[in-house]
Amino acid sequence: MTRLRWSIVAVAGVALALALGPRVLHAEEYTIDVSETEKKPYSLGGYVELRPALFWLDQDAAMYKLRFYDRNEGQTLPEYNATLQLDGSIEKGGATGEKAQA
Repeated sequence: MTRLRWSIVAVAGVALALALGPRVLHAEEYTIDVSETEKKPYSLGGYVELRPALFWLDQDAAMYKLRFYDRNEGQTLPEYNATLQLDGSIEKGGATGEKAQA
């Protein structure tokens, strides 16, 4: 960017900060009352991860000829990796070791 463009961007940024500044400074404070929340006796969680990969193959390389000597894999070789992790817990009683009442 040229100097003129940087100057315009800087002036626009300052103008935006001045326009939004008072709104941010006068925002109301948010409070949470912990007594209103209830702890669940269970916990569930986990994640899924998908990772596709595409490898470009050098058909003139010695390793290509050793690995794929009996078939033609072409220019690319796709690979797909997936991970699934699930976790959960159930709490019976409390953290103090109290027995659960049935």
